[in-house]
Amino acid sequence: MINTIDIIDFGKSGNTNDWVIVNDDVMGGLSQSTAMAYENYVLFSGTTSLKNNGGFASYSSPYGNFNLKDLTAVEIKFKSTGRRFSFQLDAYRSWWYPNYKHQFSNKSDQSDYRSITARKF
Repeated sequence: MINTIDIIDFGKSGNTNDWVIVNDDVMGGLSQSTAMAYENYVLFSGTTSLKNNGGFASYSSPYGNFNLKDLTAVEIKFKSTGRRFSFQLDAYRSWWYPNYKHQFSNKSDQSDYRSITARKF
């Protein structure tokens, strides 16, 4: 039997009110995005632009201390139009330090579940 724990509860009653959008405009890019909380999910949407050396939009949690030492997998449910996503865990606040990152995508606009095992980081 696999034990699970919800660390992030997306939705209106969840703990994502202090999350922030970070787009490429921090480097002169022109990408735009929004995040709207619904009953049990967050809709993150927008457009990315490669103009002015841009090309990313992100939705980030504040830094926190989470005990993930027993982590074996992360399960993500998402819906996309075939875009590529990254799930990232940072061990340090400084952006130049290494982090744990996994990229994934789906091929249609259907909902998809993705289980990312810890060894893929």
